[in-house]
Amino acid sequence: MKRHTIIGILVFLSILVGAYAVIDGTPLSSPSGNPGATLTVTFTINNTEAFNFTNVNFSATNLEGPQKYTISAPSISNFTTTIANGLKANHSFTVAIPSGTSSVLAGAYNGNVSLTGSNGTSFVGSKFLYTINVNSIPGITIDTFSNSNPLVLSAEEGQSVSSTVTFRNTGSTNLTNVQITHNVNSGDNDGDNVTIEITPQNFSLSPGNSRAVTFKATMDNDLDIGTYDGTVFVNDTTSGTNLTFALEAKVTPEVCKEGIVGKLTLDINDPDDGDDFEFGDTIHLDVDVRNNHDKDLDIVVEAFLYNIDEDDELVRGETDAKEIKDGDEEGFTLDLEIPTSSNFDESDEYIIFVKAFEDGDEDDNCDQQEIDIDLERKNHEVTVDRFTITPSSLACGESISVLVDIENAGKKDEDDVTVRLLQSTLGLDLKSEKFDLENFDESDNDATARFTFAIPTTVSVGTYPIEAIVNFDGGKQTNSDFEDVIIASCNGETLTATVATTSTSTSSGVSADLNLVSSSSGEISGSEGSKTTFTVDGVNTHTVTFGLIGTQSATLTVASTPSTFTLDVGDSRSIDLNSDGRDDARFTLNTVIAGVATVKVERLSGASFLSTTSGDFIPVGIWSQIWSTLSKPSTIFWIIVDLILLVVAIFLIKVLFTKPKK
Repeated sequence: MKRHTIIGILVFLSILVGAYAVIDGTPLSSPSGNPGATLTVTFTINNTEAFNFTNVNFSATNLEGPQKYTISAPSISNFTTTIANGLKANHSFTVAIPSGTSSVLAGAYNGNVSLTGSNGTSFVGSKFLYTINVNSIPGITIDTFSNSNPLVLSAEEGQSVSSTVTFRNTGSTNLTNVQITHNVNSGDNDGDNVTIEITPQNFSLSPGNSRAVTFKATMDNDLDIGTYDGTVFVNDTTSGTNLTFALEAKVTPEVCKEGIVGKLTLDINDPDDGDDFEFGDTIHLDVDVRNNHDKDLDIVVEAFLYNIDEDDELVRGETDAKEIKDGDEEGFTLDLEIPTSSNFDESDEYIIFVKAFEDGDEDDNCDQQEIDIDLERKNHEVTVDRFTITPSSLACGESISVLVDIENAGKKDEDDVTVRLLQSTLGLDLKSEKFDLENFDESDNDATARFTFAIPTTVSVGTYPIEAIVNFDGGKQTNSDFEDVIIASCNGETLTATVATTSTSTSSGVSADLNLVSSSSGEISGSEGSKTTFTVDGVNTHTVTFGLIGTQSATLTVASTPSTFTLDVGDSRSIDLNSDGRDDARFTLNTVIAGVATVKVERLSGASFLSTTSGDFIPVGIWSQIWSTLSKPSTIFWIIVDLILLVVAIFLIKVLFTKPKK
């Protein structure tokens, strides 16, 4: 019995030893590499058993390195061939060193590989260690910004704005003393400053980790509008790694009066940031506004084009109010006509500012956005720079002198440029001599066309718009401008004196600050945000709102039919008040003194109307002619009256003395 027991134990032990026979595995390399590299580890498998092995499989663990950094376990392919007894076989696998957001600390990383296999009846296994080395490489990056893509901090004077920048250690070295400095231009010529605050300004950063840093720009109250730019320097003093990126602190004109407030969201769909335009083009704005409020709101969208370098608003426009239901979104479109001048610099910075606000409650709900655009000059662009008529008021039969100053605002020289004067009612059609103009950047880029014209004695008194047309680019293109001449008297007929008057009411009972029914012109004045009213017909009242007022310019919005425009002192703009395709009033900016703009408003001849909202259209001029006849009766008039009375008398006699038929 004992003999059988001993034999069984010996058999069990022999099986146990066979089951745990060993396959030797020896790594042949301990490679090194930088973050992001892929390393190859080669090793040898030695079959020291007395039988062949098949189905050799591998598994691996994560590699462990310094300060608890790890590298993910590699994937190792299995053997598909047999390893004969007494023979060796080479095998390899790869290890990827993490980089970027997963960077690891430099040093040695140890891992192990387990091997298993069998000969069909016996099980074998083994484990061996291997090492890879991560080189010490310093590195730091930031998200989004660079020297060509600056961090932009935009705010109005007297306000602050902040933005967050994310710094990341993408190397394999601990950054223990990261310092951030800048050389941003911090002030204007008047001693007003922009203050840049960086929080934190010093910090440490281990591989693979990130740190958010806040940049805050505070603008002094009287800081000049413009861009204050410079460079941000990021340096780790321990490793020597560094980087730079651009920063721009932009002082912008007022957009939303109280800044961004309320629950509106404005998105500019078109144009895109950085789009190219030419001076004289029309910018078609397409924006969406979402009402995130819990009530319906009437929303207005306003936009203006600004030259940051010159602190100058070029053009402004505004839409009609549109109701947006709570939670809904509406689209708005708006056109801005870019002015043309040889004084514009293509290298200046031009920004379109857009705001959406609650009509009448901008302080409660207003959102704003801005986009930069690039403006270029047209190759061919000759404009009417100034158009003067002397005298502007005269009697028929007298002569006027006309000066038309033209200017080449284009990139190309222009030959054979001509100016033509047109006024069909006066029979005016004159053409100037030919001019050769150099391009906008040369001294000989302008000229003056001079005309003399005698007013015919057969015309009626009134105001006549004269058009000056400049023809250029070999006759392919034209630009024009209008000025009025007033025929005050002709053949005994006298135009109502053009005296500036103000009135609080008209004969029709319409209240207005300026009444142009009995006078052809008058003056209005106001500061930014103020409003005044006027009427040209005694029936319809129109509102003028004074917008941005500069030292020599003013922006006006004229309604009933909304029209927003900017005038320089001495400039004029004619407006169609009732959308009948005919201009009804002209506005001329006379002066700007201490923030108050004074504007001359003129009623254009032949443009007056009693009403276009209901009933028949009856020109005021017809009533004027009837009244003129009645107030100054002639011999013919009394003859007509006598004949009418005679006919009436005959009719009455016939009625009285004619017997009725039975």
